[in-house]
Amino acid sequence: MPPSIEVIAISDQQALERAFQLRRAVFCVEQGVDPGAEFDGRDRDAVQFAAFRDGRLVGTCRVLGEGASVAVQRVAVERAQRRSGVGAALIRAAEAHARAHGAREIVLHAQRSSEEFYARLGYRAEGDPFLEEAIEHVTMRHGL
Repeated sequence: MPPSIEVIAISDQQALERAFQLRRAVFCVEQGVDPGAEFDGRDRDAVQFAAFRDGRLVGTCRVLGEGASVAVQRVAVERAQRRSGVGAALIRAAEAHARAHGAREIVLHAQRSSEEFYARLGYRAEGDPFLEEAIEHVTMRHGL
């Protein structure tokens, strides 16, 4: 049985920097996203989450916005930890946070390669696929 996953809202600069390092590794290095696009200046306005396994940060995401509809963005999981429950734990924590703060739905832009993952968590695709940073995405929604 794999070690348990702990997901927390990031509250200290050291954990935030580790989350940013993971995002750089996943999006900028692996996928070729421009760092200026990845780090869009909106991180201060978001609630950042980190997933830990054995005390090590292995996943991150952010929740952006307030009100009835919020966005989950920048979902990144360390390559070796993918398909091990880290991503689902992050999404469930983001959903719980959003629900507790009055949101009734989450909207996200899923990479097409991750669309099935989000569908298994109850998200529904809408509209036509589109490109973000040369990667095909689709808008997905989930009511809370």
